[in-house]
Amino acid sequence: MRDTFLSAVGPLKRISPAVHILNGHIIGMDERAGQEKFRSLLRKLSKVATLVRVEEACDMVRQRRQPSRPMIAFTFDDGFIDCYRDIAPVLEEFGTNALFFINPNFTNGNKEYVERFLKKNVPDLPPRPPMNAAMVRELADRGFVIGAHTMDHERMTSDATDFLKAQIVDCRAAVENLSGKPCDYFAWTYGRYSDISEAAIQVATQTYKFVFSSERYAQYTSPDGKILNRRHFECDWPFAHLKYFLSSARRFC
Repeated sequence: MRDTFLSAVGPLKRISPAVHILNGHIIGMDERAGQEKFRSLLRKLSKVATLVRVEEACDMVRQRRQPSRPMIAFTFDDGFIDCYRDIAPVLEEFGTNALFFINPNFTNGNKEYVERFLKKNVPDLPPRPPMNAAMVRELADRGFVIGAHTMDHERMTSDATDFLKAQIVDCRAAVENLSGKPCDYFAWTYGRYSDISEAAIQVATQTYKFVFSSERYAQYTSPDGKILNRRHFECDWPFAHLKYFLSSARRFC
């Protein structure tokens, strides 16, 4: 019923003239068709919106700039191999980049760690291996941005100082070691405000220039302008579905 509704109503909608920062995970449930579906989605998006580099989008939000035309930037969580193999090449065809949030221990994990990670943290996604360290470094050298997503994809509801330091602060150094670039971007796992404690928000905003959620999308930022709110999507979504979700106006708090 949801798909039927979105397919019927989505074509009637227009993407709102706003800065839209999207967050996805993989190229699609069907890897074989993933690139072509993503390419088709970007082709349609580029006719009604401007695809911008993620650094530009973040700066526009931070400067509270309200564009007259839709501006769309991309982020992807968890650092699956899809980012290197499928997503980055398609984005390069359209002259833009993405911000890839990685979990360093997933990137460097052995077979047993990776299997536990997939089963525990992303059971609803088809199992995909992570990018390796060489892939992360290459993407950074190609102009993609590498961000931090905690060391182990842990839920950030704890107030424990040692835990927060390991998962948030130490994660920055680990990401910088992998990418060879400064790490100014952090997105907490699961993305809801109920998935992070006030103590963790404080540590994250003190450690990183930009911190991201995945909800409260009607507002550009919250609370007090410290956190940028993203909108979930996936590369294989129908264009009509994405149009529907991006049609609502966005406002600054």
